[in-house]
Amino acid sequence: MRKIQLIITLLIPVLILSYIWFGDSIIYSKEIKIAYDYVHPRSQKTIKNWKLAQVTSYTPTGDTEIKNNKTDKYVNVQGKELVIVSFKTHDEEITVFIDKNTNEVLGNGMKK
Repeated sequence: MRKIQLIITLLIPVLILSYIWFGDSIIYSKEIKIAYDYVHPRSQKTIKNWKLAQVTSYTPTGDTEIKNNKTDKYVNVQGKELVIVSFKTHDEEITVFIDKNTNEVLGNGMKK
């Protein structure tokens, strides 16, 4: 009985720390994969560990445009719920914006 209590006591902090460190990777794994697939293969090579991307949710209230590099056009995303996936690289971060409701990649550059 004491062994079980000890195991549970040791396991709980490990699970909590794992969630803190890797929570985004677990919760948003689908969005991270979608964003990674959108990034150009040459840029993918600069990403340190794509599975550990940072993910945030954001809904722009003002006039905000995101550049879609595939179409080379800007899309206004005011009022849209976005998932923002940021990949660490050796230089600058690569950020990809995804529509939270449709999982469609909107682009990877923002201007107000």
